Amino acid sequence: MLLLVLNLVLVIFAYAAPSTAPPSNRSPCVDGVNNVIHISDTDDASKTIHVHDVIAQTYDAYGNPSCSGGSPAVSFPGHIRLVRGTIVVDALNPDLKEAEVDLTLKKKSIIIGWICYDGVAKKRQVPEEFCHHSIYPYIGDALLQMLSTPGTYDLEKMEKEAHCSSVIQLPTLSKKFNKIVKGRWRAELALTLNGRKLAHIKAPSTTTWLYFN
Repeated sequence: MLLLVLNLVLVIFAYAAPSTAPPSNRSPCVDGVNNVIHISDTDDASKTIHVHDVIAQTYDAYGNPSCSGGSPAVSFPGHIRLVRGTIVVDALNPDLKEAEVDLTLKKKSIIIGWICYDGVAKKRQVPEEFCHHSIYPYIGDALLQMLSTPGTYDLEKMEKEAHCSSVIQLPTLSKKFNKIVKGRWRAELALTLNGRKLAHIKAPSTTTWLYFN
């Protein structure tokens, strides 16, 4: 789920349809301090899949920490590295292959605003399948098996057994997409099965926004 979160919530931004605060080289950008993204679930005990202490760090195309105003900035091109995190599966989820992802995505912009809300596209130009789609085969069989089986799974275990990389490479954007993506964003991801939420995750986990450059 850690990799699912970042791939669907961070990388996907690049393919969604004026910056509020341009990056400043004068602001601090210390690796492991200013470039840290916290990701969490919504602390709802009724969910069967939870994420704990998920930390990711942002880097530019040259491997330098990527920040804006002393806070993390997602750079295109660049990469995001998952540093740590744990998934806890509380109950058996035998039909998880049929589960769907509902995305909530908002830009801090009067013009753009909501892209998706609870799996529903809020812009005419955004296809419904961008905001709402199946979890499988996207996550693969090994990770699907983990999320279907009660247990506690850390990043190292997922990398080893599900053959997932902790580094997510971010592409170079066209000028058209760059103008749309650049700015501050917030996202939530819900995993649903037959109308019931199994997981609900948000990034960043605080009330702040995440800068995309």
